[in-house]
Amino acid sequence: MKKRITSIFILLFMALSAYSAPKHIDEDLKVFKKYMEQCYVAYDENVELGFDLNKTIKNIKKDFDREVKWAKKTNQKYSEDEVLAGRISYHLWKDLKVKDRHLTIRFSNGSYSVLYDERYYFTPLYFEKKGSDYFLLNNYGSEVKKGAKFDGDVSNLKKVIYNNQEVYQYIFPTTELNLKTVPIKLDKKEYKISAKENIRFDNSKNEKQVNSIKTKDSYYLSLGKFLKYNSEENSDYRKYLADIVDEFQKHPTHSNLIIDLRSNTGGVSFSDKLLPSLYFFDDMAKIESYLNIIKLAEIGTKTLYSTEILDYEIKKIEKNAKNESKTKLQKLQNEYKKLAEKGGRYFEKSEYKANALLQEKPALFRGNTYLLVDKRTASASEYLIAQSFLVDEEKIFIIGENSRGSMDFGDIYEYELPNTKINLSLSRGEYKNTGLLSKNPKWHGDTKGFYPDYWATNETILDTLVYLTKDEELRNVLSGLGKGQK
Repeated sequence: MKKRITSIFILLFMALSAYSAPKHIDEDLKVFKKYMEQCYVAYDENVELGFDLNKTIKNIKKDFDREVKWAKKTNQKYSEDEVLAGRISYHLWKDLKVKDRHLTIRFSNGSYSVLYDERYYFTPLYFEKKGSDYFLLNNYGSEVKKGAKFDGDVSNLKKVIYNNQEVYQYIFPTTELNLKTVPIKLDKKEYKISAKENIRFDNSKNEKQVNSIKTKDSYYLSLGKFLKYNSEENSDYRKYLADIVDEFQKHPTHSNLIIDLRSNTGGVSFSDKLLPSLYFFDDMAKIESYLNIIKLAEIGTKTLYSTEILDYEIKKIEKNAKNESKTKLQKLQNEYKKLAEKGGRYFEKSEYKANALLQEKPALFRGNTYLLVDKRTASASEYLIAQSFLVDEEKIFIIGENSRGSMDFGDIYEYELPNTKINLSLSRGEYKNTGLLSKNPKWHGDTKGFYPDYWATNETILDTLVYLTKDEELRNVLSGLGKGQK
């Protein structure tokens, strides 16, 4: 009997050891490889830096096999698409050399981002600067006393408004989740102090996706979302926004323009239309000048062209089957033939010119602009931030926390693996070397985003805004700002 049981276990072990990924998983990984090589703008740069896609795929398959074996052995329920998506995401995170916040792997019940966000934990410690040193302004517990000298990384001391004065708060960066304490070095001693992330809100539940509020000195504009791709809501959105812009133009003497971008995760960018209307009104000569500046600032964009990308666009148009798309469809089909004849893949890139931003930008609105930002401010919202600095960088101030950091790459296409239906979000455009980003000192790259001039949580953002604008009326009209956009 004992010998029989042992034989059964041996046979079971052999069966599990012999398991290998099904044929349809192999097929999906071949298609995954094709999309990465043909449709991802950062693929070549990653390869130059040592990325080996074949090795990555080998490890994806190995991990997939191991997880499925374990699930079968322990009678655990599993979903092939979720297991494969998780392994793809993990190994791309581990192996890719270039950060791209847009790179996302989606499956039937969720998604995996390939990169982890840089998170900031706010502590209750505030410092004043004396010469090149920083000294604690408040006591903390029984050990940490006012006047203690900061001996850590000064880049973690962020400018904030505290008790109606500009000071520095210790804000700790990390990719770790759910921290309760963070380390700090004071007077050459190590301490653990309490810390917490900024509490954010979800704009999707806010029916007022676009709104405006004005005082005598300030004009507040909230943008809870941007346009959706191919959405019927877009015409109503544009009309409502146009009415708000018209109202703003009637009050050109405002001292402050406040644009609330918190929790705006992006969409179809239209800042090249919104910003000229806000700053240059109906002066077409000035608007044209500003649009030319944008074009100059975007020199350095790298765009990938391939037969696979064109095939994607052709299938999308064929699926819609609209008459107005026939001309575009024919054009793409002709481009496909020419591209196939040239080898099927190439890059289009322009070099940034150092003097591209050194042009006159005479805005009609001459007040200060305050951009309210949080960690959910992403993509097209960050594009609006970048373009606003082209108007007058000395009058643009960011308040809040760092933005998402998802702008080095863009122009996202969605590709589906044929069997598991896993969806790959791949960028065909690269913008990190444009003047728009590379010459902006407040942009710190993907995962880090734009750093604010004044850091603030949602609990302190209204006090910070009132202090900077000197508009006490904002306390009433923007009451509850910390709980969401108005």
